[in-house]
Amino acid sequence: MYGSFWGTVAALLYLAAFIAGGWFIADRVFYKERLLFRVVTGAVMGSFALQWLPAVFALVMGFNLWAHLAALALLAVILAVIYKLCPQRGGFGIRQLRISYPGLAVSVLITAVFVYFWVTLSTHTILVAQDGAIHTGQCTYGDMNMHLGFITSVAKQGMFPPDYSILPGTKLCYPFLCDTISSSLYIFGCSLRFAYMAPMLLAAAELFAGFYLFADTWLKDRSKSVLAWVLFFFCGGFGFIYFMDAWRDNPDNFLRIFSQYYQTPTNLVSEGNIRWVNIIVDMLLPQRATLFGWAVLFPTLTVLYKAVFENQKRYFIIGGILAGGLPMIHTHSFLACGLICACWLLYTLVSGIKAGEPEGKKSGVLYAAIIAAAVLTLTGFAALLPSLLSEGDVPSLAVAMPAIGIVAGLLAAGIILLSAYIKRGLGRGLLTGWLPFLLIVLALALPQLLTWTFAQVGQGTMLKGHFNWANINDSYVWFYVKNIGVAALLAIPAFIGGKKLFKTAAPALLIFAICEFVVFQPNVYDNNKLLYVSYALAVCVVASYMVDIYRAMAKNKIGGRVIIAGITVFACVFSAVLTMGREVVSDYVLYDSNQVAAAEFIEENTPTDACILTGTRHNNAVSSLTGRNIVCGSGTFLYYHGVGYQQREADVKYMYNNIGSAEEMLEKYGVDYIFVSSYERGAYSIDEQKLGEIYKCVYSGGDVKIYAVSPRAEQNV
Repeated sequence: MYGSFWGTVAALLYLAAFIAGGWFIADRVFYKERLLFRVVTGAVMGSFALQWLPAVFALVMGFNLWAHLAALALLAVILAVIYKLCPQRGGFGIRQLRISYPGLAVSVLITAVFVYFWVTLSTHTILVAQDGAIHTGQCTYGDMNMHLGFITSVAKQGMFPPDYSILPGTKLCYPFLCDTISSSLYIFGCSLRFAYMAPMLLAAAELFAGFYLFADTWLKDRSKSVLAWVLFFFCGGFGFIYFMDAWRDNPDNFLRIFSQYYQTPTNLVSEGNIRWVNIIVDMLLPQRATLFGWAVLFPTLTVLYKAVFENQKRYFIIGGILAGGLPMIHTHSFLACGLICACWLLYTLVSGIKAGEPEGKKSGVLYAAIIAAAVLTLTGFAALLPSLLSEGDVPSLAVAMPAIGIVAGLLAAGIILLSAYIKRGLGRGLLTGWLPFLLIVLALALPQLLTWTFAQVGQGTMLKGHFNWANINDSYVWFYVKNIGVAALLAIPAFIGGKKLFKTAAPALLIFAICEFVVFQPNVYDNNKLLYVSYALAVCVVASYMVDIYRAMAKNKIGGRVIIAGITVFACVFSAVLTMGREVVSDYVLYDSNQVAAAEFIEENTPTDACILTGTRHNNAVSSLTGRNIVCGSGTFLYYHGVGYQQREADVKYMYNNIGSAEEMLEKYGVDYIFVSSYERGAYSIDEQKLGEIYKCVYSGGDVKIYAVSPRAEQNV
């Protein structure tokens, strides 16, 4: 768990080799682009390769050192091919030094937020206190346990593709590449802390810079891009109001933000129905798949923007590779990318058809496409009406019908437009652009979807109709206004006033509409992984609108504009700042010293594929720190992955409660050790006297005892 100095050096060099390789590719492929573009896309391609190349060899060789050396060799071959095919290079010198206030502002902002992310991640990740306990923060108290378990089990057991170590024998369908990138570093002998943190810091830097790059490439205005960056990463609505009431007479109402568990202005469910969490604190720090997915998504959208709207068709190849690799990094990002690309493809077809029409003539094809889309969309909404008018609960499928209608309408419009596009002799343009992109995406993504994603969806709990996201008891409009804040108030006028931006931002409306009627996982709240992508596009339009208003005020010499702008931005970010402040000071014991000591014993003295009977708590040091299998983990994780675990959970209870008469069940699950701590004693009725008489106690420390069950368990300790 703690690694060695030379192990850390080896892991760092391995990571650096892939990032350097990514930079080399970007410098050759994107040689015409500015330095920021090449640095960001290069880093993304490097980390993307680090997630995928070892995984490809691990499918055949197992997840071991040899697979990683083979991946490094393949990277060298790829670089040699790129060197041969792309002789031109951009160079990493700064061609023209231009200092501007917006450029300086975004540099300071990104640096400051990255430092905040680093400091917070550092205090939340396997922070060992003087008493030997491991501490963490508020946002990572839950999900970090799951990710640590994925990382350690893949690295220690070498099984690939992996099973759930918290439900052995069940295929891990969760997007695991966001974790195996840390497993890749861990097998070189670095500490688990370094392996966990280093890729996350890299991904955070890629995301922070990548979102700005996307906004700036699209908006072509640094002031607007900076504001869009602020609105996205400092997202938060009017939740701070709940803590400002009578703050002079009752300051504890405000101070509870910094002391109580999840009482923040961006996450106040029971009291305020506040669910629009801050992206940095509640999405990026705890949810590795979201972090790594968005780190790839926004630079990919930047590359595709160049391909679609700036006619850089050769960029479709790189865009297709990055998009095609997304499903097992972050499935929600892949879905969002697909919806965005669908809208952008429609734009390509519409603009091509309009360009071929005589000036002033309206195309009948466009009207036909609009009518087809409208009819099918309205049909979807109409299909919902009978269920709404009848008594009783509305069936899930009926709730999903509007989304189905929208998708069907866009598909019908696309078919009509594509047919007209090809008939008019414009199809050749697709052969050098969208067609190779789609073929690459399908070739890379379909095996992932068929092997993992569709199997998980097939469990029946992942995809269902649901309206109004996570709203519990507020009116529809008020829920979103108070949750999202100023951006929600300005969204409609911004979209109306930003007609030039609509061709790029239109997918925001599509994603939002679909997410309002369909959820893509058992936990309705998790739809925010898609909603935030919609929000990202929307805030770019809102930021442009806000800057235009300010410039109009300046042009007309309206007094007090600086104060008005300051108050507006303050209202946008205040909830986020308070939430981020709370996360810095949060501190919780994740595993006490006895659990940590027992985990060290298990790591050093048991087979890597050992199965250990433990309780089903979420903060399980055995599964998280040792990489060993346990019979059944926490339903908090398994249920929301759509995995059936209930029978095993009941069997765990039976085995603990029936010591001496559960030998067949212990053998059925291949249990090697029984783990008993204060948690197990509190959760089950364990006859420890009989347990000690039947099985040999191989470890005793504090409140923890470990008993060997199988013959090989006794031989190994």
